[in-house]
Order: sequence, then structure tokens, then C-alpha cells
Amino acid sequence: MPFTISEKIQTIARKKGITVADMAAALGCSVQNVYKKLQRDKWNNEELTTWAALLGCSFDPVFTDTETGEKF
Repeated sequence: MPFTISEKIQTIARKKGITVADMAAALGCSVQNVYKKLQRDKWNNEELTTWAALLGCSFDPVFTDTETGEKF
């Protein structure tokens, strides 16, 4: 079973030693709001770009043709 986006974010944060409080401070919101966002697991590309940056990562959505393997 593939990881959800929220699970991926939490895994990266753990590996990098970034706490939920750190994420909340970087995003300018409450810890409770971060927990709620992770629990809902509803994301748009702008949010993913922002969260990736605070985790020291990049986010690049890619479409891959399942027949040819070509990436778009």
C-alpha cells in the first residue's frame, strides 16, 4: 500500500528532526492546525511546494505515460 502524502511529509520530518511545532512556526500557524492538515491529507500543489520547502525538499509533480514511461 503506497504512503499518503501526509505520511511522506511526516517521514521526511522525522528523518530531518523537524517537529510539528517547527512546521507550525515556519508556516505561521498553530500546532493544532498542522495536525489537522496532516490528518485531512488534502493537498494542492501550492501547499505541497510550501511544505516541501520547509522540509528542505523540492516538490515536482510529474505525469508518467504508463505505456512509454515518458514523463511530462
